[in-house]
Amino acid sequence: AWLIEPSLFHGRPVAVGVEVTGYTKGHSYADYRGQTGRPANTTLVTGVDEAGFREFVIGRIAAYGGRTDHHAVE
Repeated sequence: AWLIEPSLFHGRPVAVGVEVTGYTKGHSYADYRGQTGRPANTTLVTGVDEAGFREFVIGRIAAYGGRTDHHAVE
């Protein structure tokens, strides 16, 4: 849904990564405050228009039921 209708979602850019050394090796992190100095590489979704999201999902399901070619990708 976010890829097709991103206006339904609210978020902010953050740096996300995985620790590769030390005691926390293998753990993922999200740098909300910019403390690592790394540039943001993803958007952290912090909110959604719930009514709009429901309408979107129901509409997509309804549209899918009316297709003749169920293998089509939008």
